[in-house]
This record gives sequence, C-alpha cells and structure tokens, in this order.
Amino acid sequence: FLEKDDRLIANYFFFSDYGRSSDPALPGRAGHFVKWYWNELALTSLSLLNKDVQGEARTAIEQLTEQYGDKFPLVSEGGDLDPNELGNVRSLLGNLVPWKRTGDEKIAATSEVGKVLEQLRGLSLNSTQETQVTQIQSIFRGLPQGEGQKYFCRISILKQDDQEERLLDLVTDFGIRQGGIEAKERTRCRENEEVTTVKYPGPELEVVLYTSPSNRDEGMEHPEWGFSFPGHWGCFRMLHAYSASDREDGSSYVIELNKQGMPGPLRLQLEFCRKDGRDSEPITFPDISKWPSSLK
Repeated sequence: FLEKDDRLIANYFFFSDYGRSSDPALPGRAGHFVKWYWNELALTSLSLLNKDVQGEARTAIEQLTEQYGDKFPLVSEGGDLDPNELGNVRSLLGNLVPWKRTGDEKIAATSEVGKVLEQLRGLSLNSTQETQVTQIQSIFRGLPQGEGQKYFCRISILKQDDQEERLLDLVTDFGIRQGGIEAKERTRCRENEEVTTVKYPGPELEVVLYTSPSNRDEGMEHPEWGFSFPGHWGCFRMLHAYSASDREDGSSYVIELNKQGMPGPLRLQLEFCRKDGRDSEPITFPDISKWPSSLK
C-alpha cells in the first residue's frame, strides 16, 4: 500500500500540522482534508485488498479445477484423491471462503467504502462454480483435516424384516474386510446390528457373502457374490455405487448390495463419524444427487 499511495501519508502529516496554524481559515480546511484523507485511506486499502482477494480466489478455483476436478470423493466420479493432498485442498478452499462482515456494520452499502466491503464479502465466481464450490466445501468438511488423520464409517445390517426372505434363506452370513481384518455377522437379526467400523482413508474394502450351511464356521464364501471397493475411500465407493436412500437428517445412508444372480439385495446402513465410538457425532454429507460429477 505504501509503495502505491505514499502521497496520502505525506499529505496527511503536512495538513495535520498545517491545521494548527493561527490563521482561523486554515484549521477548518485542514480538518476537512483529514476527514477526506481517512475515507480515501480506507477506500484505497480495501480496494487493494479486494483486488488481492479476488485474484487469490480466481487462482484457487483454477488450481482446484485443474488438480482436483476429477478426484474422488470430492466429486462422484474419477480417480482417488491422495490423502496427502488433503492439506492442499484445504488451503485452496480457504481462499474460496468469502470474507465475513468486515469493519463497521453501519457503513452504508451505497457509500464507496460500503460498496468495496460488499465486494469483499463475495467472490467473483460464476453460478456453476459457486454451486460446485459450495458442494465440495460441504463434502470436504466430512473428510479428515489433518495429516495422517482417520475418520470412520460404521456399517450395520438392517433387521431381517427389511431384507429379502429369499436372500436370508440362501445367504446366512456375510463379512466385511479391510486391511486383512474381517468382521462377520449373521444376515438374520431382529433389529439393526452394527457389524464393524472401517477407516477412511484406509485400505481396500470388501464385502463377502457366505451361503448354507448356516453355521458360519462351515459356511462357504460365494465366489461370485463378493464386492470389492479399492482405493483409499472404499466406504464412499460403496455408497455411490449402491446407495438406496438417505435419512432425513442426512447422517446415515442405506445401501443395497446386489449382483446378477443374487436372490435379492443385502441392505446395509452406513454412518460416518470423526471418532471410533458410539458417542461420536455423525457427519452430515449432502444428498448423493448433489455431489458434483466433476469440476468445470
């Protein structure tokens, strides 16, 4: 700022001293100048700041689109987002957050200073970009924010009354595998039963089905009815591939795992959370239909 408008600083001190003159006409003119000066100082400062903020926003949206516009789960389709890139995504999204109320709330929006303040409180994005950025910010809030941090997805099986009887007769057990660890559960249960909690980002996620006999130790893994979700974000791959519905609060989703030849879908519930525990507050994501397919 000083490099561009140092004349304002010099003039201010000149007229401030000039205003103490014994000439009765000079102090009034000096006072008028000082009032004008502070208005010009605020206007010039905010204008320069607004120019920088808008420039950073345009650069951020360009980099976000170029580097992460096809990275899952920021968008519903594409290759995996590298967990090591989460910090960079967070930084770019931070440059796309409009400034909140700045300065005196009583400044009239019709004044020159007020107009620049209003520009600062918004970003020069087109309507498509603005919608997509809002969607991605909502999604990103549900992803780990620190390097090496893990969030969790609780997986439960819906009660037998919500399953297909034909499936229950044939598929007696199922298992969920991640990182070489498998959690097994019976497919028949009177109430919804939590099966396991998986990590994201994490290793590949698999769901395997076991057919008769009913004894889980003797059950045979069906060779064609398995489900594999590779990459760091397996639980989100599963959600997008087989989502059936979401609860009104948006914190849990019902999925239907189904393949050709199966007697019916296996219905599971996914609930995302920041900690591995029942007391952890669920994470709310947008409806699946509102996840952008790509950034443009």
